[in-house]
Amino acid sequence: MQAAAAGIDGFAVDVVRRPPAEFVDQLVEMAGIANRRAPGFAIMPCLDCAATQRVADWEVFLADWLAKAGELPTTFRVDGAVVIFTYGAYQIPPADWVDLRQRLLKAGHRLFLIGEMNALYRNGKDPLPQIQEYADVFEGLYFFCPNSEDHERTLLDIKRSDGRPLLGVFSPSPGYWRVNTGSFARPFKGTRTYRSHWDLACRLPVHWASITSWNDYTEHTHVEPARSFSDAYARLTRIGAARFRGEPIAPATGPETFWLTTPAEMPDGPGPSPLQSDARRETIFEVLRVGPPAIDLPEVQLTIARPNGRPIVEKRLTIAADEPTADVQFSWQPDRQFDEPYLVVTASVGDQTARLPIPLWPRDLPHRYHMAARRVRLTKAAPPRPAIAVAEASLSVSTIPGQAGWRTDLLHNQMPRIAPRSRTARVAEGLEQLPRSEPAWGFWEAATVTPDAAVNWADPIFIPPRGDLATLAWYRFDAPDAPGIDQSIYSRHGRLSGRLAALADGSHALACDNESWFSPSGSFCPVNTPLTVELWVRPDRPGGVLWGDVGSAISLALDDDGKPVAGRRQAHDEKRVFAQSEKPLQLAEWSHLAGVYDGQRLRLYVNGHVAAEAACHGPSGSSRMAIGRNPYDMTAIFTGLVDDVRLTMRALPPDEFGPINPSQGRPAVPLNDE
Repeated sequence: MQAAAAGIDGFAVDVVRRPPAEFVDQLVEMAGIANRRAPGFAIMPCLDCAATQRVADWEVFLADWLAKAGELPTTFRVDGAVVIFTYGAYQIPPADWVDLRQRLLKAGHRLFLIGEMNALYRNGKDPLPQIQEYADVFEGLYFFCPNSEDHERTLLDIKRSDGRPLLGVFSPSPGYWRVNTGSFARPFKGTRTYRSHWDLACRLPVHWASITSWNDYTEHTHVEPARSFSDAYARLTRIGAARFRGEPIAPATGPETFWLTTPAEMPDGPGPSPLQSDARRETIFEVLRVGPPAIDLPEVQLTIARPNGRPIVEKRLTIAADEPTADVQFSWQPDRQFDEPYLVVTASVGDQTARLPIPLWPRDLPHRYHMAARRVRLTKAAPPRPAIAVAEASLSVSTIPGQAGWRTDLLHNQMPRIAPRSRTARVAEGLEQLPRSEPAWGFWEAATVTPDAAVNWADPIFIPPRGDLATLAWYRFDAPDAPGIDQSIYSRHGRLSGRLAALADGSHALACDNESWFSPSGSFCPVNTPLTVELWVRPDRPGGVLWGDVGSAISLALDDDGKPVAGRRQAHDEKRVFAQSEKPLQLAEWSHLAGVYDGQRLRLYVNGHVAAEAACHGPSGSSRMAIGRNPYDMTAIFTGLVDDVRLTMRALPPDEFGPINPSQGRPAVPLNDE
């Protein structure tokens, strides 16, 4: 297995399904695969307490998993006790963890529990005494993502009350790059971030290193060889793991190899555009060297050019060679408008070359730039370069389905295509990646990937948009066969977890409760421009989040008395501004709510009338989103119906609310209420 070759001993697999017992068979299957392909490679669960805080749920899960996989060699044990990682362990009281341990001990299973404390440490008031309580319950503690050295040492200084040793764990991570706001966003420093984490792991008095590869492809934390990063992180992991274990570095470095890193996309012109969702974007270019120490300094020739080859930037750079890993970096962004669909970056060291096209987004489109970098390995002979074409409203890619031993991936606006019949967001492969109808507007890209993670990118094509650019998303929930459809031109289709409710006029609405909610795709709210979030709501009971956004450009919710409230976070002082109605909504009746931010004030409208307002200014944020609950931890669950959720990048006046304006009508009643 690639992970074992990179020096990794096992996987702690996040169990976030509710109820967790539904994940047992999949985890057992993973253990079986590991046992066949890499004997000795460990598979263990990580109990994600955001999924459930009911200890009884975790008892059922662990009892079933241990009954089915407990005797496999893949089950990781310390002195006979089964190792169990946790995420958000502080969401369950220490006494409940003790109870869980005792119940499983009676069933013949000793647990070795690793407690995760990051959010409690960073956000809790006087957290150290609380963490001390968990130290007396768990065998080890760790932070989910790496903190500063001082913070890590503070955690390591915590001792158990009875003097028993406490296992220290540190979590190196490539970083969180897919979104540019949110809890775990980190400034991008190329591969220096991951390499510095391994440096810190070697300085700290820790016993284990637990690599944070959380949500891997979604948030670009994966370390395995893949399209977006080639095999750079796998090589860096192998070196970091060898250093951490105190093993000789020379066997881990492998042959001298180079990788080119560029931004995944850039704007066509300097500064923020009039409709840009967020002014931040990546500007770092890097060439990384990995290999045995050498005397001669490698010389890099790097060019940024127009598609016709006309140079814009030319650089001659040198990389240090006295260490197993080194890089050279510089920052660049467009200083003028090029009126090109893309630019091309090439880098060469001797007879090894890499080529990466960078899409240039037009300045008149609202766009949230992907923070994840792209990385390709310099090679003497690149794999075939795919070619994309559109003819007679049909898109084709020359190297799909691909030849034996390599594949071609098709991407639309940075994202891979989803298998047409998949209910689990499985990524499409081969010919099923091609759109079955006229391709949507935006950038289409393709990349050929070989088994050893050599990558060659096609020159992208851009299909211009048609329609209303200001409507960012519009979820009507009127297509039971395709409940996640976004009717805006941006096609930000989401995922329904649960069900729709039929209305008396034949339309549908989103049913929200403990088992049903909706997750929009991506994080697309503008953070520094006017914004309107509007929806129709029919509550069955007070309370709950209606439109939730972790970054909180705008949120809409009901308090415990049923009073609606709009919220927005000001990034400059982290203050959350709220505008709350004095009157609760009527239960079992449709009401229209709108949160409107005009750059100076946040207003809450109820049925087309201003119900509350508050001063508010400056950038905000936008991250994971949800309709019907808090998207961060799946709490604040709303019970009732939600319909016609529309986001507009303008401060709409009430006469433009819709599509059903509250002055003219309301959605139909549920079919079972007639």
